[in-house]
Amino acid sequence: MEQTAEKKKMDEITIKFGKGCVGEPFTGKDGKEYKQILIPNKDENDHSPWATFVARSNAVHEDQYGKGMWMKLPADGHTTVRKDHCVGEGADGKKIWETEKTKVSNRDLKGMVELSLIHISEPTRQAE
Repeated sequence: MEQTAEKKKMDEITIKFGKGCVGEPFTGKDGKEYKQILIPNKDENDHSPWATFVARSNAVHEDQYGKGMWMKLPADGHTTVRKDHCVGEGADGKKIWETEKTKVSNRDLKGMVELSLIHISEPTRQAE
């Protein structure tokens, strides 16, 4: 009986991010509620659209202080990250966008999200 309980217990990682990185909830094709999570660009001079991934709404939680968000994912799982890139302009002058989808491990995803969080909250030092 104890062995089956141990097998069901899987390793999870906790990803923490700011409230500003959570999009509005939406209903997927399967009828379930999801939220889009934004991953800020590493370089603050990079003004391209941020990368995103989607998570179930009931998996995204507010922290106890009401200032941040967190979620748990399986440590050995993978998540699809989407990033839009401008590939040119159409005849009418509007930009043509293409979406690049990349499958990343959840451990790498944690690094992407939390590294961006640290980079943004880090105060910039001015030269003396």
